[in-house]
This record gives sequence, C-alpha cells and structure tokens, in this order.
Amino acid sequence: MYVEKNIVDFDLKHQKTLGKDAIFKFHDHFMNLKKVKDQNNFNKNDDSMFTKMFKYSQKNHLLPKALQIVKWEGDYSTIDLKGYRIGDSSIDMLSQGLSRNSYITGLHLSDNRISNVGAVKLVSNLSPDIEHIDLSYNKIRK
Repeated sequence: MYVEKNIVDFDLKHQKTLGKDAIFKFHDHFMNLKKVKDQNNFNKNDDSMFTKMFKYSQKNHLLPKALQIVKWEGDYSTIDLKGYRIGDSSIDMLSQGLSRNSYITGLHLSDNRISNVGAVKLVSNLSPDIEHIDLSYNKIRK
C-alpha cells in the first residue's frame, strides 16, 4: 500500500477548529478520507475526531456536517446547536467525533429532535472532558 507523505499529518496533529483555515482543512480532510484511512491503517494510528465523524457519515449514508465543531469564529470549547433541528443520526455522528475530544467542554443542543436513543448514544460516547450538556426541549421522554 502506498501512502502519500502530504496526507500523513491529517490525524497526527491537533485539528484547528476556528477560522477560515480550519474550515478548509475540514473540507480537505473529507476529500482525502480514503488516503487518511489507509495511512491510519498502515501506521496503526488512532482516528482523529474528524476521521471518526466522516467514517460514521459514510457508513450511515449521511452528508458530513461540521456541526459547529469547525466554525468561522467564536468559542472553540463550546458547540452551540440550539434550534438546528438535528436528530439522532446527526447526534450520533457528533458523538463519534467527540469521543476523542479534549477541548470541547460544553454542548448546547436544546430545541432539536433528539430522542432518548440519541441522548443515550451521545452521553455514552462523550469524553469525560464535557462539563455541560443542554438537551432541553427535545423529544426525550422519561
């Protein structure tokens, strides 16, 4: 298997999540996903947050979304998806990426379409670094 040298850095470096460069890097990472997966398999590297999200989206036939992990400006430690109308599949994709997170500490997910199933998957996959989760006004039942 041949692995290109310029792809090597995708999953080895901390990925920036704010600014124009971060958005281009997110897109570039997706466009080179096959090469990144080959590189990780060859070198026995762990998948990064982005790679995990992209693999999940491919497996489940979802369009990859940045889901506020990558954004132009703002607080890099908080994801604010209030009122985005996202459901369980998007939450599952987000939680796959956040399982390798070390810098996001807050999730604002109120006023969406998250059910009990999505909430359980989210909480079970999250890093212990998450300090605050707002799941109010969703489809979560007792």
